[in-house]
Amino acid sequence: MSTPKSAAIYVRISDDPQQTAAGVDRQRQDCEARAKALGWTVGQVYSDNDISAYKRGTVRPGWRAMLADLASGARDGLIAYDLDRVARQPRDLEDLLDLVEGKHLPTAVCTGDVDLASDSGRFVARLLVNVANKSSADTARRVSRQRLQAAVEGKPRSNAQRQYGFNRQVEVVESEAVVVREMFDRAVAGEGFQAIAADLNRRGIKSSTGKAWQPSSIRSILRNPMRAGLSSVKGEVVGRGQWEAIVSEETYNAAQSVLDGRTKAPGSNARKHLLSGFVMCGLCGSRLVSNHDAYVCRSATGGCGRISRRRATVDEAVTASLLIHLGRQHLTEAEGPDLLPDIARAQSKVQEIQQAYDADVLTIADYAASMRAARTALEALTTQQSRQARETNRAAALVDPVASWERADLARRRLLIGSVIEAVVVKPQGRGRRNAVAMEIVWAR
Repeated sequence: MSTPKSAAIYVRISDDPQQTAAGVDRQRQDCEARAKALGWTVGQVYSDNDISAYKRGTVRPGWRAMLADLASGARDGLIAYDLDRVARQPRDLEDLLDLVEGKHLPTAVCTGDVDLASDSGRFVARLLVNVANKSSADTARRVSRQRLQAAVEGKPRSNAQRQYGFNRQVEVVESEAVVVREMFDRAVAGEGFQAIAADLNRRGIKSSTGKAWQPSSIRSILRNPMRAGLSSVKGEVVGRGQWEAIVSEETYNAAQSVLDGRTKAPGSNARKHLLSGFVMCGLCGSRLVSNHDAYVCRSATGGCGRISRRRATVDEAVTASLLIHLGRQHLTEAEGPDLLPDIARAQSKVQEIQQAYDADVLTIADYAASMRAARTALEALTTQQSRQARETNRAAALVDPVASWERADLARRRLLIGSVIEAVVVKPQGRGRRNAVAMEIVWAR
């Protein structure tokens, strides 16, 4: 084979959390020294720093760019520090071997004498990559098992990113813990992620990274059982953590119930308008949809198409009636059974079934049937607790309905509406009363 006039150097490091690139730089220096010894001219260094070659689906930009340049002829040879830097998945190695064979490309490896251009070299390369792949799989399995064991024992992850409310030693940062407790209280009251994030940003409160809050950041905190002193793996609680809780389990579970129920209840946070999902046609019974600035009955979705009312008119009328209705209610403490022990037992049952299946104690058929029954029972309990949370929210509003309404965001207002109103039936109007309010509110019993 000819001496390359524009060879590629490929370097890679799997783990560089500090992003110093020191490892790939050392590899580059060794590869350049090898190129000089061979008399090769280096055209470009392709680097993938802090990127695994084992994890399937991981994109390696440097690797892809190098293969493309080798295929196009822009590079006419390859030097790598070590074969396992190049590939840990057999498929990746085969992609490279196809190019080496098809284009007769010379190759060199700094840490060994593996010539990919020869039959014996390709045999050794395939053997080495399969060994490296098995080693990576074994390591991944051990790490996963270690993490599970550590989680069961309640140990915090030592290399995890700092969580808001805790320092890196997983000790409570009280100035942040106060904000976390506020988040949970507001979530239990029905307030949405967007509203909480916007308020914290307005007040100048920064996240753990010093950046502005995003709704997804609020959701992540509220959904993480770590704040309740619970240890989890992939979202499943597996034990009690060896760290101080910021909120109680009761508060955490109450927040989960509200969040779980939000997408199912008529007062879903996904709605953009106050009465979407509540307003119904007085002629055909179909739900009205929001179209521009009106609630309309649409024939395209099965309605009669004969009812249309300005949205602001309906919203204002329903709001006025709602506040009068709340003002007439007697303030009573929301009552209901304590569902937390039952929910905890139901969650444990789900975990036990999963563990039994993982240990090959259950067949797939038994696992599917048992898990379906367990999850149905758990969902029924969380739905009931969500209803209790909405009732608590309604009771809180009775203290001062007008003030509560004015302070509430859209999600919280819809949650309150859903606790006292079943439907708003919009009826036909008389002649000359285009925007008049002709409707009936069906109050919840």
